[in-house]
Amino acid sequence: MPMPKPDPDEEHDDFIDRCMANDMMNEDFEDPGQRRAVCESQWEQEHEGAKAMEHRDCYLCGNF
Repeated sequence: MPMPKPDPDEEHDDFIDRCMANDMMNEDFEDPGQRRAVCESQWEQEHEGAKAMEHRDCYLCGNF
């Protein structure tokens, strides 16, 4: 089962709560601090990817 990813309209705190409570995450990352770091990383990866796409779209349309 893959690690949780934020839903498109999900708020940061809601995602972190859901991620921290996920059964697979609890099995793979028993230490809460490590699990929190992985959840934060998942959040950042998803949102950095969105920012990169926005920048790419902006560049392609000539608004840079």
